[in-house]
Amino acid sequence: MHGQTTCGFGYVRSTNEYKVIRIHYIDYEGGEVEVYTLGSGCGWRAIGRVSDVLSGSSGGRGTYANDVIYWILSSKVVAFDLVHEEFRSLCVPCCMHNLRYQDRFGLVVLGRHLCLYIDDIKVRVKIWSLMESTDSETWRMECDIDYKSVRGSGARKLQPILLGKNGGIVLLFAASVLYSYDPKTTYLKMISNKASADYFKHVEAAAHINMFASLEATGENSKKYTVRPRRWDDVIEELDRVSLEEEVDTTRFRLK
Repeated sequence: MHGQTTCGFGYVRSTNEYKVIRIHYIDYEGGEVEVYTLGSGCGWRAIGRVSDVLSGSSGGRGTYANDVIYWILSSKVVAFDLVHEEFRSLCVPCCMHNLRYQDRFGLVVLGRHLCLYIDDIKVRVKIWSLMESTDSETWRMECDIDYKSVRGSGARKLQPILLGKNGGIVLLFAASVLYSYDPKTTYLKMISNKASADYFKHVEAAAHINMFASLEATGENSKKYTVRPRRWDDVIEELDRVSLEEEVDTTRFRLK
């Protein structure tokens, strides 16, 4: 477990603050939790430990939605409330308890709502949304997409990415092909097939949202470096010799 880290980043609307959370696991008994509030000048604050091992969820990255950062496990969803800086557990749809080894699942934000997708390989993908009320949190299935509608061969992998302006769901298929699904008509159509799956096999697609947040406006002191290494070994060797307060000469790292 040594060296495994989980992280998350989110916005607190009530206080207009941006917070980073990181959990460092040094043993199997839990992780040390730290929170960094941008512009506070307080640095990293240790707030305790969490017993759940979250480093295997989506590569250790939390999913942010509405003041909360979420991680998905096979038996539950772990939520970190950025306002009160507390963890809580959420139940998962009952079908999660019948997952097979090859099935895929994950969290995604669609239209500012937290959603859970369950990919039953070669059969279908289901998308559930989290319904929140004053006293409970439940999951509602939004759509059930049959893989028979998808053209192509080999293993099927449909991953929802974002919600379009017209209410359609954009999904990534086979690592490089984009499909659009209309929940009203249940029609699935290909919208982009310009890239090779082999080229994108090590790239992760994520929705892009325009925002105007500024580190300087939050009072955060930061430095920006553009590093384009010729070899990563050269960068690591150079940075090992540089103290945290020292300016880095990046010109030697630029590509020729």
